Amino acid sequence: MSQDIINNYRAETEQYFRDICGMNAGEIEAFVKAEAERIFGDYDMDVRVVDAVIYGSRSRGLKRMAPTLMWYWSIKARSRRMLFSGS
Repeated sequence: MSQDIINNYRAETEQYFRDICGMNAGEIEAFVKAEAERIFGDYDMDVRVVDAVIYGSRSRGLKRMAPTLMWYWSIKARSRRMLFSGS
């Protein structure tokens, strides 16, 4: 992803985002990134989290009964052999 696109998206998020428990969008992104790094480390995965970006209706200030807040993170594996599985 182009860093300009991410920066523009974040600027728009900061404009519309309403704090959650006193945390702004940037603080939540930093928290998500740190937690992802911690979890990968707990499983001894040789992964570096490059970036984390929040998205969803809440990041756009849209009022809904159940506003969504999701995140995307970009990772870089240091090893060429990695296996991810979900259940």
